Formats: sequence, C-alpha cells, structure tokens
Amino acid sequence: AFVPRSALSAAAWIAMSCQGLLIHPDAEIGNIQLLIEQYKGYERVTGKVVTSLAEALWTDVRHNGYPRLFVEAMVDPEMSVVEVNNRTLGTVSWMRSEDFASLSEEQKWGLEPKTITSKRMALTTNGKDMMRFGFSVALIRDHAGVARFLGTQDAEVEIRKIERRGIAGLEFDWSWLLVVAGFLFL
Repeated sequence: AFVPRSALSAAAWIAMSCQGLLIHPDAEIGNIQLLIEQYKGYERVTGKVVTSLAEALWTDVRHNGYPRLFVEAMVDPEMSVVEVNNRTLGTVSWMRSEDFASLSEEQKWGLEPKTITSKRMALTTNGKDMMRFGFSVALIRDHAGVARFLGTQDAEVEIRKIERRGIAGLEFDWSWLLVVAGFLFL
C-alpha cells in the first residue's frame, strides 16, 4: 500500500495489513480506535474490546515485522509510550511508561525518558517516525517513486478515496489510500 497523505483508523489497518507499506515521510498513519455511535454522539470502546482489537490488528500485521508496542499504541488510547535515551550507551529504546516507572532508581540512572504518546489518544505517527520506531516501511514521496520502487514505469496505481458519512449525512474525506495493484502479492 502507498500512503501519500494519511491513513487513519480502518485505513491504517488496511495499509499496515498489506504485504508492504510505502509511505510519504510526512504522511499520517494510526489512531485505530473503535467508536460506537450513541444517542449523544460517538464514544470510544474501552477495556477488553480494545485488547481484542489490538490482538486482531497484531495478527494481521505481524508478518511485516512491525514493533508490537507501537502497533498496540495505535489501538489503545490508554497506553502511554516513552522513548528512552541511554546517555551512557548512546542508544534509544521504547517502552510503556508504566514499565519505565517500575524501574528502580539504579536502573533509571543515565536514562532520559521522553513521552511519545499520552493517554486518551491512540498513536498517530508519520513515515519518518515509523522508520525511527523500527517499522519496516519504505519512504516514498510520489507516484513516480512507487514505480521506481516496484522496478517498472508501468505500475498500475489505483486510487481509492475512502469516505464515510459524517454528522447530518454530510460526507467528508476520511482518508486517502493508494493501493498499488500487484504490490499486495509481491
């Protein structure tokens, strides 16, 4: 799949489930939250349903070698992820903020935590950060880049604009997702 601008919610799930992901460096992806329509608007689903949703997403995308922590953070708005810079070793790693908080003071020595996601919002990231977080994605800027990546100038590109009905039946652009014909089966 090629994500030139954004793939949010179900579009992120679809794009990440493909056999490969080409993404513009600045394109947004993530925020896969299940919403239920209530009489007063939409409400996020919480609890065991979120856990089941995260597990289902992981089942669909693990063949791509994506880091499970970030896949789960795209679904669970209650998960907080921190980037941990180890000043002594010069390394960077990521973990749940609860796991970092549970480290002893001795274990935290030389570590600088930086919050990546905060509670109440599922992770939305971009192509550059996906690479930094360890996702196996290719950064592509345009359709010509897709053709070069596939090794052909004759790549068939099908544009699928995903829309959904908004308030009062008005349509709004939900997400753009370009699916490269044949790329799903490479």
